[in-house]
Amino acid sequence: RDGGSGGGGGGAAGMLTSAARALLSPLRAAAAWASGVGGGGAASSSPAARSAINRTTLPDGRRALFMFCSPTVAPLDCNPEAKALVAAGLLPASPPPLAGGSFSDLRRALEEWRPHLFWFAGHGDTRLVDGDSTIGFSAPDGALQLVSPAVIAAALRQHVPLHGGDLECVVLNACSSGFGVGSLGEMLHRTSVPCVVGWTTRAHNIASAVFALGFGACVASGRTYPEAFEGGVLAVLGQLERRRGVAGVVEQRYELVDPGDARVVQPSDVAAQRAARAELYRVKVGPGRGRLAAGVPDIRSHPPEVSSKSRRGRRTRRPRAASAALAAAALPA
Repeated sequence: RDGGSGGGGGGAAGMLTSAARALLSPLRAAAAWASGVGGGGAASSSPAARSAINRTTLPDGRRALFMFCSPTVAPLDCNPEAKALVAAGLLPASPPPLAGGSFSDLRRALEEWRPHLFWFAGHGDTRLVDGDSTIGFSAPDGALQLVSPAVIAAALRQHVPLHGGDLECVVLNACSSGFGVGSLGEMLHRTSVPCVVGWTTRAHNIASAVFALGFGACVASGRTYPEAFEGGVLAVLGQLERRRGVAGVVEQRYELVDPGDARVVQPSDVAAQRAARAELYRVKVGPGRGRLAAGVPDIRSHPPEVSSKSRRGRRTRRPRAASAALAAAALPA
């Protein structure tokens, strides 16, 4: 989840120190690839809203927390994802979702709201001084706030069913958030969070929003989290685009592959004129040739699955807006 809607992360880059540039280099490496398209004004990022975490009750009565973090030093357009979750029926359209939230805001919301689902959208590969990667919170003034993944995992662990809480699922819709050694996703899985969803690689901004739409629509209709994960993956793979240079043909847009894979066109290929700019981050050889690298989502759950499906008893009808949005997601861009 790199870059902002303008494709470069804003004018703050010129004011960064060399240390800050090193810290944020993973975030900026693929700005042109990850920025996708702007999403309008779905998520408010006014100063008054920065400390707010979205609290909502799902159609089946479960409670959920949603964070959309876009620090001023490395802006990220979370509007497509916020709109997707509204369309899926997991967030209300009015008032519009709020952006921001610090680590202390999260801890307070966990205590007060006792969520079943926690959803984080933002940067997932920011670097701490010790070299560890972590997710990026937003301080009240918009500053990038970094906390060790071990500390974040410890805070969430207090709220899992094993310790008397209700937290069933954590979704880290953020680059490289799991499940490598030392990643937040892996730590959450090891600390008995029943279900953890994350990306093992960088993630295309629009692809991650489409994943949110598919995942969210399944959760809203009462499906299990593993089923929702499959729904998110299928939503991404069902995204279509017009075949370039050929009228009347549409084809699959995304491939679930690491954008840093050797089979994928890199900025160095474009700089050396080995590939056109339009080919950037598209698979150049092998399976999925010509498709855009979306990244690789993954899921970890503990058997037997700690699922609320049995408690809920029946599935709810998928929101009409979600069905329409899922259909639209498969139309050519």
